[in-house]
Amino acid sequence: MYGSFFHVVAFGLLSYNVLAAPSASQPVQRPPGLWPHLAEQSRASRPLVDFIEGYFTAKNLHQPEAWTPYFHPTEGTYGDVGLGNLFSQLELSPVIGTFVSAWGPDSRSYPLRIVGDTNSALLYMIDTPDMFGDELRILVALDFKDGLIVREVDYWDPRRNTVAEANRVPPEQYPTDLASALSSNTTNATLRKVVNQFSSALSNGDYESAVSLLAPDVVLEDFSLRARIDGRLAVEKYLKRAVASLPYGIGSVVNHIVGNEHGGAYEWTGKPGAAGRNGITAIELDGGYLITRLTSIWDTFNASHSTMQSLVGLSIEP
Repeated sequence: MYGSFFHVVAFGLLSYNVLAAPSASQPVQRPPGLWPHLAEQSRASRPLVDFIEGYFTAKNLHQPEAWTPYFHPTEGTYGDVGLGNLFSQLELSPVIGTFVSAWGPDSRSYPLRIVGDTNSALLYMIDTPDMFGDELRILVALDFKDGLIVREVDYWDPRRNTVAEANRVPPEQYPTDLASALSSNTTNATLRKVVNQFSSALSNGDYESAVSLLAPDVVLEDFSLRARIDGRLAVEKYLKRAVASLPYGIGSVVNHIVGNEHGGAYEWTGKPGAAGRNGITAIELDGGYLITRLTSIWDTFNASHSTMQSLVGLSIEP
């Protein structure tokens, strides 16, 4: 994926028609069957959906020249939490070209959930195995400026992943700042209020206050633990057991928020010694601004087997 793939490459146009630069008024059309059209998008604005359609069309056509223009031409930044990469705008074009040159011909990437608008957004997306060696299920934080991506940060579970084992940056090179300052900081006030209340409650170990923000049929997912808890009553019991141990529990700090009044995500840092220091929690809201879905992914690369077993065990009711 990275590492040994990062050599200077020359790339030309593929045989397919080159896509125009992204435009909300001229959304890119996806050729039939190019990638699965499965995304839940009821919490996304129409301009965002059109933008994401073009983004994934360019990506799945394996056309670097069509994909790169979806990033801001002077400030676009791409980060990968699993590997510890943070690429500036000047690095994006050769990096994307290197990605594409290494992909298998049938590799695909596609969204399953889209939340937010063209200020900021959250994606849940899939990269198929012949793209980066393993199937990656990724939560993506997006910030926009001038209608283009100014910041993309991908969160995925790198534990036992051969790509991460071969290409993760050394600990001393891991970024301490994932370029959140590039954001225009225009996150919806309703979402920000919910996130601040919920994350503060977890950080203080106040699981009861956190649960008061949940809808009765809320779903809590932790992709790093492969755990899912359904229903507010069950989630309350789980948080009571786990809030002191989860990396997004006691002592965690919010770094950045993306999304709109229907949901989004917050990026966070776990306390020193937490099983994972960097992660993201996606949030979806109902019409009354109660949380209907919580989905977390965090950096498990340095978590021990015994720690992971212990955390997974907490998802089972005693």
